[in-house]
Amino acid sequence: RQLVQQGLSIIFISHKLDEVLHISDRITVLRRGKKVGTLPTAEATNRKLAEMMVGREVFLDLQRPPSQAGEVVLDVQQLSSKSENGIQSLKDIQFTVQAGEVLGIAGVDGNGQQQLAEALAGLHHTAGGSIRVQGVDLTNRPPEEFIRQGVCYVPADRHSTGLVLDFNVDENLILKRCDRQPFARRGVLNLGGIHGYGQKVIHEYDIRVEDGRTPVRQLSGGNQQKVILAREIEDGPRLLILMHPTRGLDIGATEYVRQRVLEQRAKGVAVLLVSTELDEILALSDRVAVMFRGEIMGIVPGNADQLERISHMMLGERPITMTGINP
Repeated sequence: RQLVQQGLSIIFISHKLDEVLHISDRITVLRRGKKVGTLPTAEATNRKLAEMMVGREVFLDLQRPPSQAGEVVLDVQQLSSKSENGIQSLKDIQFTVQAGEVLGIAGVDGNGQQQLAEALAGLHHTAGGSIRVQGVDLTNRPPEEFIRQGVCYVPADRHSTGLVLDFNVDENLILKRCDRQPFARRGVLNLGGIHGYGQKVIHEYDIRVEDGRTPVRQLSGGNQQKVILAREIEDGPRLLILMHPTRGLDIGATEYVRQRVLEQRAKGVAVLLVSTELDEILALSDRVAVMFRGEIMGIVPGNADQLERISHMMLGERPITMTGINP
């Protein structure tokens, strides 16, 4: 605004609609490299812009039926760990996640969420406590044992830890199963089988790529995220851990990812959702745990009525009661 007052012209590029509506005078929408249209900001709404961006109606408010939570899938007790510099990053973490439930982990980024998610996927060594998945103790076991027990993980950084960018789409889709039939036999890859499977998954998950042999680095961020999500879901998760699953995605890809999360919930998968976006946490979570400096400050129901309590806990204030822990 100060620059505009000084007489400068500003081009502001973003997929965050609230920012665009707040800061602009006119809005131009691009889709697949082409201009869709331009309209005055005063005439624009979130829904109108979303339809222009995606080319169809976008459901911004997803329907979340009441949870039919079943048996405990993930049981975390007194989990603690230290970072490389010796600072305690997790402090006596304790919670459960049930089948058919989404537990959201809220908090300002950098309060131990990364270490927690990695510990629950077998990628981070813990100093104390236990991790049980369907009754099996996986504490500090190697990642392949977590995978065998049905733990699937969508990491925060799709480039450095989610994908092998120099591999093609087909190869990235079978990374966790590249040593199993029908993708390999006696150490020899079945390239035809891999490509056929890739084409099927590309179609089912609407991954926008002409051919599965295309290097995954050439895909948009949203389509790269679909590749990761497809790989993890197709592995048949019992526990699905999602770390910032819609970070950097446009509204169409965000809607798609959130719908897939709710589909897994409906199928009885236990879902752990880590996100700094409170609207995403409240839209998808049955319960919300709030982390602050490596601790869980409290666990509350996942609805908008709890927004003030969640906000206070994100600042390090404990609620009077700790209802909701280990129901």
